[in-house]
Amino acid sequence: MIEDPDAMMGEEIEFRPRRPESADTEEAGPAPAPPKPAFTNLVDFVQNRLVIIYRRVPDSSTRRWCPEWWRHDEAVLRLFALWRAYEALRRDDNGLGLSNWWLQHADPHMRVLMSVDGPFELCKKGHKDGDDDGNPHYGIAPLPHVEADREAFAALGAWTDNEIDRAA
Repeated sequence: MIEDPDAMMGEEIEFRPRRPESADTEEAGPAPAPPKPAFTNLVDFVQNRLVIIYRRVPDSSTRRWCPEWWRHDEAVLRLFALWRAYEALRRDDNGLGLSNWWLQHADPHMRVLMSVDGPFELCKKGHKDGDDDGNPHYGIAPLPHVEADREAFAALGAWTDNEIDRAA
């Protein structure tokens, strides 16, 4: 479970444009001020954009949505990714940003989120923490796995040391 979901959902993100790493950038002066995000945090994005523009009937036999989406770790992480992608792509100068956001981000994530076997699987009529037998939703065991060997990843060059540290 996410250790501090409130901090993540209420976190105000400062988006900074990347600067090219060349000698010319020092002569060009300071980077322009980063644009302000359209939405100050994840809750703002979900409540004031996503649920308004992404209209579906969630209680059908093919879709689920939980009005208490923030109680589902996978949903929070997917929605956070959607928000960050939205903030980056809405400012795309070539005019394709929002189309890319829909096709490459919103539609795939929302298909998984609203799938009958997705993170809202048990939430047929509102949020539900467990199944009909009283088994808690988060009592479902994680996928089977063996602890990854950091040395093996480092030897393969699959992750840099910083990426390994962030993943830990």
